Amino acid sequence: MKLKQKAVFIWAGWLATVLLLGLYLLWQLPQRHWSSSITAAFPAAEADWQRDLVSQHSANRQLRLVLTGLDAEQLAQAATQLQQGVLSTQNHGLDDKKPLLSWVTPDQQLAQLQRYLQHSAALVASPEAKQQLAAAQYQPLRDAAWQRLLSPQPFADAALAQDPLLLSQQATESLLNLLNQQQLIPAGGYLTGKLEADPFVLLHAQLEIDPFDTALATELHGVLMQQLELLQQQYPELRYHHSGVLFHAVKAAARAQAEMNWYGGLSMLAILLLLGWVFASAKPLLLALLTLSTAALAGLAAVIWLFDAPHLLAFVFATTLIGVAIDYSFHGLLAVQQGAAFFRRMLPGLSLSLLSTLLGYAALLLLPLTILNQVAVFMLVGLTTAYLMVRWLYPVALAQYSLQVAPLAKRAAAGFIGLWQGVSTGRAWGLLLGAALLSLWCFVPLMHFSDDVRGFNRLDPALKTHEQQMQLYSGQSWDNKFLLVSATSLEALLQQETALRPLLSSWQQQGVLAGWQALSDWLPSQQAQQQLQQQLQQAYQSDVLKAYFTELGIEAPAPVSSWLSVADVPAMVAQQLFQPTQLGGAPAYVSLILLKDARLTTTQLQQLPANAAVQLFDPVADASARVAGVRQQLMLGLAVAVAAAMLLLGWRYGVRQATAIALFLLVAVLSALNVSLALGYSLSLFHLVGVLLVVALGFDYAIFFVSGLERAEVQLAVGLSALTSMLAFGMLAFSQTPVIAGFGLTVLIGILVAVLTAPVLTKIGIRE
Repeated sequence: MKLKQKAVFIWAGWLATVLLLGLYLLWQLPQRHWSSSITAAFPAAEADWQRDLVSQHSANRQLRLVLTGLDAEQLAQAATQLQQGVLSTQNHGLDDKKPLLSWVTPDQQLAQLQRYLQHSAALVASPEAKQQLAAAQYQPLRDAAWQRLLSPQPFADAALAQDPLLLSQQATESLLNLLNQQQLIPAGGYLTGKLEADPFVLLHAQLEIDPFDTALATELHGVLMQQLELLQQQYPELRYHHSGVLFHAVKAAARAQAEMNWYGGLSMLAILLLLGWVFASAKPLLLALLTLSTAALAGLAAVIWLFDAPHLLAFVFATTLIGVAIDYSFHGLLAVQQGAAFFRRMLPGLSLSLLSTLLGYAALLLLPLTILNQVAVFMLVGLTTAYLMVRWLYPVALAQYSLQVAPLAKRAAAGFIGLWQGVSTGRAWGLLLGAALLSLWCFVPLMHFSDDVRGFNRLDPALKTHEQQMQLYSGQSWDNKFLLVSATSLEALLQQETALRPLLSSWQQQGVLAGWQALSDWLPSQQAQQQLQQQLQQAYQSDVLKAYFTELGIEAPAPVSSWLSVADVPAMVAQQLFQPTQLGGAPAYVSLILLKDARLTTTQLQQLPANAAVQLFDPVADASARVAGVRQQLMLGLAVAVAAAMLLLGWRYGVRQATAIALFLLVAVLSALNVSLALGYSLSLFHLVGVLLVVALGFDYAIFFVSGLERAEVQLAVGLSALTSMLAFGMLAFSQTPVIAGFGLTVLIGILVAVLTAPVLTKIGIRE
């Protein structure tokens, strides 16, 4: 009766746990925004505001589309239909939600420019005009003004009274010409142009969402693609190109989701087929499914609880829970069949293997890398749940000798163990030492780590082509690196930017910089504005300009009393100014100077001011450097975790066995890394994550082989566990994401070598 009550209590506890986990996930999952950005999961910089500042820069939220292949009239119709179709679709039935996207029209930009010209009159001038004013060379200024007045280009009548030399308008036109190299023409809601005599339409949009928010980005991407497909049905000859982070983020998210479903599903199917063949019974299949499902639910709930933005790549890695948790199921199923006494003898080894695995994954929690933190939480909670189910549920769910193991599986396990029977203790030590030394001899000359984050993900070739075409049509291609200028006040910031202009000009003359855009080009410091006003008032008193005013029939303008501010600057430029809100050393004001085709060497960068107020910030190089730091931390953490596990094993099994296990693990790990190196891969951070798992699983196998359990039973359990792990991890080696493929290959080879060599540990010595 007591046994029945215990069974009912255990089953009721399991059912209540599953219900609570399910309800929690149903409540929380809709509130979570899944991320697909691999760079967003990289560790924070020493100054977090730098990465946040670049991520807030609107370039990440811009989207551009080009329509071509039709005549100008049809292109105009198609562009209008696309804009209206996207707006109507994303707003349909979403009255309580803000739009996902808003179109940026030339009319809006023109209105901003007109307001800027009105407020900047006589406060902004080109560097050449400033030099002429400073040298009292007024005739060239008068000639340039007459040339501008007589040109067919329009000018603001109101500006003429405030700035009769049209210095501000000419300076603004020069800046715009640098940006509009393709000579694009405004046409209502879009820009038009020609490329090799073929007309095209360029549309520009601003995202109102985070492009790495998988759910919202996928929704918006679907709306855009649907409207473009409808246009192509209407205009079969229409061609389009697009650019923007949105398209890359959606592609990466779709690939990660597909791989998670595909590899996880195949792994589960293969494992269930293996269970069905070995036990030929539905009960072990059901128990394994319950174990894996409950472990996955618990791991997912833990990640959702601890992290606001779960990462899709973390869950691609986390599908490997199947390969580890099923090990516990195999040990539990086989041990229960041998009776309660055998099950109790198996538990210390299972507990120790769990502890060694948890130590390995716990090391990931210490790293400042969100993906690995989430993987660690998922695996720690999931594996602990799987262990608890094997410990308490299996003995009440299965009766002794109720399952029949396939004879072929038994014979294969016994035969493999028999291969090692003739190996003496001395020869076993020789094999371990020789294999370890050979592996080291191969590894050391080839060892090479790459921390370049550009190799962590594979760009889609089609999207890359779209980006290249967009650069041809738009004529704009700012680099993905910036000069960051910081100061305690806006005035000091603008003065520092102005002081950089001679250096930027010299770089341009040297051919190492094609161009730049700075906030101070559009918004001079108040000191510079006041100086320009003083020089103009002095110039207005000259005979040259008095005659000019007489010809125009106007009076010399009075001194300006109000100064240009950030609110007057067009949005496309104002977005380069930031006021970081974070604490921890963030400056009060920061600006980005955009660079074009910058090929700056270390010598040239040393010409920047010595203080930290101006610095080159390359997000890719910065992320790579931080990944290198994480890799070094992981190597240290892995060494500490292995040392702790070896001390534990030395205390439990003795120094001889612990030394043998250390050599065994060294052979398995180096063999896995040597295969990657031999195939031409550079080792990365995620190869080390694979090493961590190989060490954790290798500890599992070693613990059971040095324990005093029946060798054939141990070989059968370890062999089945290794086979399922290779099925789970090996499939990841075919991933299109390089970091996942490297991880999968490392674990596959490491487990294969470990399971083939683990029986040699039985010749070193057995300890109960």
